[in-house]
Amino acid sequence: MWKAWDWLASQNALRNVDRHMRIFITIGLAFLALTLFAAACSSAAPAASPTSAPAPTAATQASPTPNATGTPPLDPLFQYSAGFALISRGEYDQAIARFDIVTRATPNFVGAYYGRGLAHYYKDRLDSAVKEFNQALTLNPNYSNAYYGLGLVAKKQGNVLEAQVDFTKAVDLDPKNADAYLARGQLLAAQGQKDAAKADFQKALSLYSEAPDKKRVQDELNKLQ
Repeated sequence: MWKAWDWLASQNALRNVDRHMRIFITIGLAFLALTLFAAACSSAAPAASPTSAPAPTAATQASPTPNATGTPPLDPLFQYSAGFALISRGEYDQAIARFDIVTRATPNFVGAYYGRGLAHYYKDRLDSAVKEFNQALTLNPNYSNAYYGLGLVAKKQGNVLEAQVDFTKAVDLDPKNADAYLARGQLLAAQGQKDAAKADFQKALSLYSEAPDKKRVQDELNKLQ
């Protein structure tokens, strides 16, 4: 029963990875379009006076610095998306290398720590995964996905009650975290708490928008009959 739940939890996390990847690829393309537009505008403008600014030096061409929102600049953003794509293909160490690039360029971007934590989780480096999820929470104590990740780790370690607390914290912080509802529902179902599990599955079903996700939740509901 628990091995089956672990597999399902892993699939939930991978689907969450896919959604992150699609979202940030879209954002990255938008940034790219803006960058190209800005370049086109600057090329059409009159040339600056040769004495208007000094030539860039190695020091001024350092890696991008964090911005006020913690969203990485263009190149780290693509590295972030690539990290989740690598996780979905099972290339976890390569994914970690991509997230390393993001955290060096934008140390306060919490999603990169979450992604790196997931990669460690799939490699069964659970202590490292916990460290990454906790770092994300240090940067943003209200980051729902970090608690979801901690719940996955706790479950894999056999700490059922701790996992339930973490999944509950995840949905309390983000009532639209369908993955956390589904994960908690599977945990409750495995403990024989059918009514509570049914409520979580129905909530997840209402939040998921993609047909494969809805079908998987419906399958879980059918098992409770």
